[in-house]
Amino acid sequence: MPDTFSIIIPVYNRESVVARALDSVAAQSFRPLHLIVVDNASTDRSLDVIRGWAEKHAGDTALHITVLSESIPGAAAARQCGLNTVTTSHVLFLDSDDALRPDAVESYAEVFRHNPGTQIVCADILMHPLHGRPFKIPRRRGDRLIVHFHHCTLPTLGYAASTELLRQAGGWNRDIRIWDDWELGIRLLLLDPVTGHTGKIAVDTYESEISVTGINYSDKAPLYEAAISAVENAIANSRRPDKQKLMAMAMYRRIMLAAHFAREGRPDLSGPLLQHVLDATHGRNRALLRMAYLYIRSGLRGAATLVTPLLR
Repeated sequence: MPDTFSIIIPVYNRESVVARALDSVAAQSFRPLHLIVVDNASTDRSLDVIRGWAEKHAGDTALHITVLSESIPGAAAARQCGLNTVTTSHVLFLDSDDALRPDAVESYAEVFRHNPGTQIVCADILMHPLHGRPFKIPRRRGDRLIVHFHHCTLPTLGYAASTELLRQAGGWNRDIRIWDDWELGIRLLLLDPVTGHTGKIAVDTYESEISVTGINYSDKAPLYEAAISAVENAIANSRRPDKQKLMAMAMYRRIMLAAHFAREGRPDLSGPLLQHVLDATHGRNRALLRMAYLYIRSGLRGAATLVTPLLR
């Protein structure tokens, strides 16, 4: 099948910035493209802006535009709504307040074309913070699955994938409202896909006041724990020979949460979660995870580097 691409953009209350994302799709050097925009029950004029933009670009016969609505809240639900309609061989995702570089899709397509069998192609992301200079998000080296546990090496904006692979992995989990790209990335990497990299920046992501609010983990504790539970379920159902270590990695994620809850003054959340982890682990792993909890709770950084290589 020739390389064809869909770009899925979920939108919730982004009337003032969504045109930037849409314009970046229209500016792509690669054609043909299928743009799928999913309004996630916006309460502002986002849907009107999207429809107006689609009408303005209706004459671009090489850009097929589909506008959908999804009432289930959450970006994962909106992305899955879009994924359900994809008929192209490959797909990538863009957030409504970010922008693709003009050669982004072309650079993905080039890697897929020259490396038959590749299922995921990653690219670099340039972060534009509210304050300070833009910076490229670091590219992490090492075992992709293990590194992803700590650094989410498959962020929503950072890759294009085979549509078949995304569907084989089960697509986006509509029930996950936080860490949804982390959870999907683990399911993708559990399949041990063939991966590549463009070596280029594909997307500019813009920090906003909305994106930096509500940073306390305890504010949305059940949502974080739901993502970890989903990952544990995926590991349990996988055929990986290293399930035990991967489960220990998931427990490390719970320990990290428990430590952050404690730092935020929520012993009612940290205590039960810490006890759950200690009850579920034994021997060396139990001691390492308890050490990680104390380390993170004290405000020190780098516990993952110190502890997780020793988990087994």
